[in-house]
Amino acid sequence: MTAHKIKSLQALRAFAVIFVIFIHSFSNNSGLLYNFYYLRQWGAIGVDLFFVISGFIMTVNLSTKEKHTNPHIFMLKRAIRILPMYWIVSFFIILVSLKNKTLITPVFIKSILLFPFFDRKEIIFAVIPQAWTLSYELFFYILIYFTLLLNIKRPLLIVFVGLTVASIVGGFITSELSIFRLFTSALLLEFAFGIIAATIYLKCKKEDKISVLKPTSVCLLFIGILTILYTVFVNCGDIYLAENVTSNNIIALKRVIIWGIPCAIFVLGVVLSEYEFKYKTPGFLIEIGDASYSCYLVHYFIVQRINTHFRVYISYAPDLSLIMIILIILFLSLFVYKYIEKRITDILRLKLQNSYNLSSVIANE
Repeated sequence: MTAHKIKSLQALRAFAVIFVIFIHSFSNNSGLLYNFYYLRQWGAIGVDLFFVISGFIMTVNLSTKEKHTNPHIFMLKRAIRILPMYWIVSFFIILVSLKNKTLITPVFIKSILLFPFFDRKEIIFAVIPQAWTLSYELFFYILIYFTLLLNIKRPLLIVFVGLTVASIVGGFITSELSIFRLFTSALLLEFAFGIIAATIYLKCKKEDKISVLKPTSVCLLFIGILTILYTVFVNCGDIYLAENVTSNNIIALKRVIIWGIPCAIFVLGVVLSEYEFKYKTPGFLIEIGDASYSCYLVHYFIVQRINTHFRVYISYAPDLSLIMIILIILFLSLFVYKYIEKRITDILRLKLQNSYNLSSVIANE
């Protein structure tokens, strides 16, 4: 199996980041979209979709013959993917905050370290509030790193077991320490769901039974879509709030069941459908998917600036303004990705390849 980009995964990343932008872009409660059942909460499902995609991608990448199983290389590649751009955006926002004299020390520390080492009963949000999800991503990668470091034969199986056991422990043992709640959160199961989905996908590709896989992929796709959209019309409580799912493991588990499982089914249905039907993923979705990380990092800051300076105009047409805000953010994010993120990561990846004599970097990372 050769390393390649599963283009539909980039489209899924695009949808995930658009969902997250959507929930953060509401400036008031007067629009039709805001008052359409529970649509104003539903966009948070983008985070769950990201977690499942991460588990899926890591499983596919580590299963390829061309993979570099050196644990240090693996972790360096993940660090290059996440940290430089995160710190650049964070320092930019910190400079703005210092200018306005609004930054406090705990927020600064959290913005640098990402992990909640100094958080106590409640999570401290970094200057990029949505970056709380990166702590879970990094913890997932660290688990993989240690399994590779220990030269375990089937590292992702051990990671899957570790994530499952950790979430079970979190269900029985409570702690005021945020770092403990992070390492035992039920949200970690969503990475495990991604591992399961990718394992099924790889097995289906290996067996390649088209007569069975085509209807199966369609069924999975529609089940995923229907179960995801169903939650727009049902009050799922407070599972959409980051402060709730990070501090209460029961609420986190509820979110995993309501949003995480449908996302895993949807992801598996999408990638199997791409493989079986050979459909072409729209280029603009691939581009947004490529820029999804930049978009995820900068969108909240942009929304704040727009709401601060154009609040009066937004109130005249909130629904149209919401759509315009999303389009503006996507356009600016593509610019940030092309001229900042991509250039920085390309330089760092090239140095990594030269240092370790690597032939390539796996596509979907």
